[in-house]
Amino acid sequence: MTEIREVAELLDGAVDCYIHAAPDLLPRRVDDLALATESQAAGLAAVIHRHHYASTAERSQLARDATGFPVLGAILLNDPVGGLNPTAVRLALEMSAEWVSMPTLDALAFRRARATAAPTAFDDRLAFGPGQLAATDDTGALTSATSEIIDLVVEAGVPLNLGYLGVAEMIAVARAASERGHRRLVVTNALLVGERLGELLAIPGMFVEVTSYSVHPDGLGGANAEAGVERNVELIRRVGPDRVVLSSDGGMAGSPPPAEILGWAVGKYLRAGIDAADVRAMVADNPRRLLRATALG
Repeated sequence: MTEIREVAELLDGAVDCYIHAAPDLLPRRVDDLALATESQAAGLAAVIHRHHYASTAERSQLARDATGFPVLGAILLNDPVGGLNPTAVRLALEMSAEWVSMPTLDALAFRRARATAAPTAFDDRLAFGPGQLAATDDTGALTSATSEIIDLVVEAGVPLNLGYLGVAEMIAVARAASERGHRRLVVTNALLVGERLGELLAIPGMFVEVTSYSVHPDGLGGANAEAGVERNVELIRRVGPDRVVLSSDGGMAGSPPPAEILGWAVGKYLRAGIDAADVRAMVADNPRRLLRATALG
């Protein structure tokens, strides 16, 4: 079997948990309708549209109704939705959101890290909003709003993504959700967690999301794509493929379609010696374990 055919078969029925679409404050390739059409043509079973500035619950449902393809909605708790806002979470869940994330671009920890990072062409977009959001107070205890949000997510049974919080915040949020019986916890960009990754992995219900755009040569990987792939391979082997979700984080203008980015990563991992059955688990089986049984229809 050629690699192209093997990659296509592995992606058939896959679920991409991290895709962007227009309109957005960052430049995106296509809108929700085109995203649904091209994802379906690529053989995917569903995608989750994650937007840093707005809930995608309503627009994803419109795309699903118009095309018949499951574009699933999400809410990322950044400043434009009121930050750590239980009311916004409750509304998004009522409007069919299937993914809830702690703050990302407006997390205080992320903003502090960006302050010392190399400048980009999108710094004004990455700094949209005050960016002072934290899930814990000065004592390290969860804020009342964070605790209420965790309760809503646990009740709904949807994945809880830890966003770009600081590591101590991530651990506090994940432990609280896990102690309430939640087994759909996701950490993205786990390599940035550093030496405390083991503490997160010890929490029952924790999955690690490994994104593809972050290492793709036409994405954030650039000339260092191969080194990025090697780091991801090491991470997958450390975590174990039964707890890894492969996603694209695709949709940026000027880059290939998300399914193509995800397929590129799949090919890289196969060539690195990761078994095809394990790759299939990471792109299809594990995302389905994360999602509610009703999410895909």
